[in-house]
Amino acid sequence: MLTELEIVNDMLAATGTAAVSTANTSHPAYKKAYNKLVKEARVMQGKGWWFNRSVRMYRPNVAGEVILPSTTLNADPTNTNLKYVVRGGKLYSMSSGSHVIGHEVEVDVIEFVPIADMPPTAQAYLQAHAVYMFYLDENGGEPKLSSYLRLVQDSRAAIMRDQLQNSDVNFFKGASYKSFARPQTMRRLLK
Repeated sequence: MLTELEIVNDMLAATGTAAVSTANTSHPAYKKAYNKLVKEARVMQGKGWWFNRSVRMYRPNVAGEVILPSTTLNADPTNTNLKYVVRGGKLYSMSSGSHVIGHEVEVDVIEFVPIADMPPTAQAYLQAHAVYMFYLDENGGEPKLSSYLRLVQDSRAAIMRDQLQNSDVNFFKGASYKSFARPQTMRRLLK
């Protein structure tokens, strides 16, 4: 398992900057790389992966507002007729223009997971992408840029493989099969 410090030091090494220790995290180079890492982690996890996505039921508070955990990156009601978005850490009704929801809501939630708690393939993808983006931001050039890009592509393939394996993607369980397998459709196919 990778630590944030190890990834930051890899980012710094890409630009030829010396590694920092845990005692030296106030160094300007560390702060710059760390901020970039956190930004890249939020963007990467915001897409929603098997390890940071779940369906949860949320109840409104006494004011009728549905407050979301501070780690929430996105929340979308499973009922597609509900036009709710995340605003200010709460669900917001686009229809009424208010945070007052007034009823419990089942929500597909994407949460930010600490880097240390991410699965190894996700950490590897984040590491490769953060190093690449940091090197690119620091005006890094070829041939290292192409090498870092290949690492990003390889680690992306690995995380996508894990995404498919862990997402239980199956035609026979999805909405496409349900509409395909309707009795009238089956009768037409059997004629």
